[in-house]
Amino acid sequence: TTITIPEQPRTRGKPALPYKDVLYATITKIAHQLSSRRGQGVVNSDSIGDYNYTATLRFLRNPDNSALLRELLHASAKPFVDIEESFSIDSSGFNTCRYNEWLDEKYNVNREREFVKCHIVCGNKTNVVTDAVITESNASDISQFKELLDTTVGQFHVKQFLADAGYLSNENYKLFANIDAEPLIRFKKNSVPDGKKCDKWLEAYFKIGHEEGEYFAQ
Repeated sequence: TTITIPEQPRTRGKPALPYKDVLYATITKIAHQLSSRRGQGVVNSDSIGDYNYTATLRFLRNPDNSALLRELLHASAKPFVDIEESFSIDSSGFNTCRYNEWLDEKYNVNREREFVKCHIVCGNKTNVVTDAVITESNASDISQFKELLDTTVGQFHVKQFLADAGYLSNENYKLFANIDAEPLIRFKKNSVPDGKKCDKWLEAYFKIGHEEGEYFAQ
């Protein structure tokens, strides 16, 4: 798989480390679950030029690099295209190193660590991650469904797609109208089949939800 590496802007002074080396160093550091400083020792042992850990920090802080990292994630999933057919979507929160504003501390407001949300789709057989999106902590799960589904369908032959009740909506079921895949989005206890629901929603409700009470979220 060919990954398009963006061109580096020319600057005065010492030539910058090539993007491909910075990218390798960043992935190596994360794979070893090390801080940037400690990761420098591991990276330097691989003889990547004149590397300094600050290059990794600058790379990760640059929002323009998100698309490149996501492209790499898609590429890493391609070896599983002929193996994986069933997928699940969910999200989880990750703490950051930041706290709330100093004013909160000054006026005796409880300090809480800020966090971000990671929305992912993974294979149920191989656990391969097909796509991921990082959002603010208050972003809803349901708003990320279409984008993550489209990316997965674009790479894999999806036969089954599972999600919890947080993703339940008539619009999300409509997305499967032109896809040869079985949507298994958990119903809520108060879910009601009415004339506003699409065929995929009603089919799942009566075929799965109605027959298996445990399929309904409490």
